[in-house]
Amino acid sequence: MNLCRTESLRFANRMRRGRSAVALLASLLAGVLGWSASAEAACDPGFGVSVRADVLAGKAPLTVVFRGGVIGASADLAEVSWDFDDGGTAGNEKTVRHIYSQAGGYLARFTATNPTNGCSASTTVFIQVNEDVNATPTARMTATFGEGDAPVSVVFASVSEDGDGRIVLHEWSFGDGGFGTGEVVVHNYQQNGAYLVRLTVTDDRGGIDYTIRSIQIGAGVSGLGVTPESAQPNPTNTNLIALGCGGLGMMTLLLTAVGIAALRLTGSRRS
Repeated sequence: MNLCRTESLRFANRMRRGRSAVALLASLLAGVLGWSASAEAACDPGFGVSVRADVLAGKAPLTVVFRGGVIGASADLAEVSWDFDDGGTAGNEKTVRHIYSQAGGYLARFTATNPTNGCSASTTVFIQVNEDVNATPTARMTATFGEGDAPVSVVFASVSEDGDGRIVLHEWSFGDGGFGTGEVVVHNYQQNGAYLVRLTVTDDRGGIDYTIRSIQIGAGVSGLGVTPESAQPNPTNTNLIALGCGGLGMMTLLLTAVGIAALRLTGSRRS
């Protein structure tokens, strides 16, 4: 239902019951401007409260600024208090800041008491706090190395990404018994052959991902450049082989599985 129409009907109904015009106008404006539904003290129709929050939903920990309003002849003298529905409370301030540290739904309540007659009015606003789920990082690597047979030095670089934070740890296993850490590492292979290289990355909130690539050292392969991350095994009996071609740069060729021995990239990733 349209908010203005809803508040207008509420306004008209209360007018028919003889409520304070000032309080009713405040209630109408509160609804239109995004305040929660205001309330009046049953024992004092001219005395009422309203409340709003600058944020109604978000991820934990969620900081919310609440602003309470009091209307009536004794509004300036009113004693106010807050109950944030998570065990936290506050008193004697119309504007307060509260942090919700746990996920859940909370009904924050603002209460004001008229000191001249003891009448109280209260109203609530609902706050939804969602769990802050860490996005898993995505592990990716590149490798650069020169031509010829072993011994060959390979420069490995992590080009991994983390969408909601940063990667704080890069761990390498080079497939020949060697290990290393760092965003960029250099490893020396002493023998020709195929090696499975594993990169494991950890983000600043403990999320982990890894990727595995197979590289071929020696066997006549020369002039290799940075390995393209996009090269993946063909589901048929063929492979995508990345071949460095000197000054011509990187070329991607489709070869059979029993074809030319070259740099072969295969990959797997798990969240």
